[in-house]
Amino acid sequence: MTITFSHGTSKVPLPTSVLLFLTHTLPRVTPPNIIRGRIKLEPGVCRTSLDQLDTFTHLWVIFLFDQNTNWTDALCSDSQRFTYTAKIAPPRLFGKRVGVFSTRSPHRPNPIGLSVVAIDSVDEKEGVIHVSGVDLTDGTPILDLKPYIPYDVVLDHVVPAWVMAEDVPAWQLRIAPEAEAVLRELAVERGSPYYSTYEDLVALLRDVLLQDVRSIHKGRGTTVKAGSGTKPGDEAPEPFTCNIDDIAVEFVALEDAIYIVRCYEECRDALDAEPADEKAAAEARDARQGKEEAASKGTAPSTSSCLPITQVQ
Repeated sequence: MTITFSHGTSKVPLPTSVLLFLTHTLPRVTPPNIIRGRIKLEPGVCRTSLDQLDTFTHLWVIFLFDQNTNWTDALCSDSQRFTYTAKIAPPRLFGKRVGVFSTRSPHRPNPIGLSVVAIDSVDEKEGVIHVSGVDLTDGTPILDLKPYIPYDVVLDHVVPAWVMAEDVPAWQLRIAPEAEAVLRELAVERGSPYYSTYEDLVALLRDVLLQDVRSIHKGRGTTVKAGSGTKPGDEAPEPFTCNIDDIAVEFVALEDAIYIVRCYEECRDALDAEPADEKAAAEARDARQGKEEAASKGTAPSTSSCLPITQVQ
């Protein structure tokens, strides 16, 4: 699921370079460590760049919001320029707007994001970093990686009250029998490297969905009564759909629970192709190269050249 915000009218040039790629299909919410992924270096990046990274516990990931609508609309336009909104309505303010630089919105003058992940392990030989606490979508271009150090902690920081406010009910997770059967089957058959049991999948869904992944425009924080739509003349509530680890999940928010009504597997992106699938891997490389060329076309000259260095899966 891609979370999008409204477009504005200000114009800025597209960024001219990218460094890395990260993959994991998840909404941008505060991630518990159950949400896992991996960062894989591109062939042109020396594997020894990872030397001693396993001596740290956490990692800063600096990335590009490549899936926001400002970016994709700009790539399809003649001007190669995108718009953004100067004032944003964060979910916890329920419609009230504040300046974009007071938010973590992906729609920014330069659509660059910052996230912290836990380092589970580092395979220097294969050029892979196994991470958890991931809150990025599949194929996200990463600009840089930096180790998290004690100086990054500010003990006497102050934030507005709305930042810490609890804006969603204390839900439980409930799953319809049909959806449970699909999840049990997928846990066994699809061979996910991260969630190989039904219990793993349920833990993932619970940690993500109970934070309410809906935007304010999609009814974040709102609920319906259990049994709605079951009586003659009642209109059944429309499920909200999001993609979590290549599983499409349809759910409704009840007063006491997030209720999953349907699940099904979505096709994996060619970016996830195994090395043995040479044709798919080549197509994925061509797609990434075309994306990079499109992003750089028509922009201001850059004094340095940045190449993709990793892919996260």
